[in-house]
Order: sequence, then C-alpha cells, then structure tokens
Amino acid sequence: MSDQPPVDPHLPPVVPAPAPGPPALSGVDPRSGLAYATFGQRAGAYLIDVGLLVGAVVVLLVLGVVAGGPLGQTPGKNLLGSKVVGALPGAIGYGRAALRYVGRILDSATCGLPIGLVWAAFDAESRTWHDLIADTRVVVIPTTQTSLGYWAANVRD
Repeated sequence: MSDQPPVDPHLPPVVPAPAPGPPALSGVDPRSGLAYATFGQRAGAYLIDVGLLVGAVVVLLVLGVVAGGPLGQTPGKNLLGSKVVGALPGAIGYGRAALRYVGRILDSATCGLPIGLVWAAFDAESRTWHDLIADTRVVVIPTTQTSLGYWAANVRD
C-alpha cells in the first residue's frame, strides 16, 4: 500500500509550486505558476487590439455614411424597417449622409448623452438633431425590403 492518498481523475493534476526566487529571473509568475509573456507576445497583442479598434471605427464611419447610398439605410435601419430620406426624392447622397453623421456625433457629445436622439420623442416628424442639421427624415419601409440579404444585395451603387 502507498502512503499517498488516491488521486481523483476528475480533478486537475497538482502543479508543484515554482522554485523560490525573484520572478523576473525565474520567468514564472509565482501566483499562477505560468511563464511570463514575452515582449513579442505583448507587442503583437497590442497591435492586434489596436488594429481591431481602428477597423471597428472605420466600419462605423462607413456604415454612418451608407445611409447616403441608394437604399438610405444602415443594417440596423434595415432590420428595424426604416430608411433615411431627404426633402427631394431619391437617395440623400453621401455628402448629406456625412453631414448627418457629424450631426449625430455632435448630438451624442452633449453631456455624453444622446440628447439629439431623445429630441425625436418630442418632434412632430420624429426628427433628431442630426436630421434637423442635414434636413433628413427617417421613414418606415415596406416589410419586403427588411432583411440583411436585401440590404447587402441592394446597398451598392
């Protein structure tokens, strides 16, 4: 018979504590028993994270102006059955869409709250501040035009 207690196969194996010594010299974190990440791993992770963040910002900027395309809607507007229109028939154009997007940034920057969006709850035409700035309105679209497949197939010029 052995003097050691039986090992439960359902529990992770016991990892021996790392040898004592300064963490920087041993390369192992004494709390977790795991090796420290290399400079290359940390720098690479930073570059990937920054790249993803920049990519997300670019996507948001592009989607913000997509409302100026032929459909006048972002994917969110499409899924919720609405689109942006101007005073004249047809697409509002990328210039007016960009102006609307800048207006959205300004009305969201007010005290860090989307005050301009709340304005729509009290406006007779349900217009936000960015709609007022760009002279646009958001209207309901037919249900036959509310799907991301429809949006993706028709958003291109």
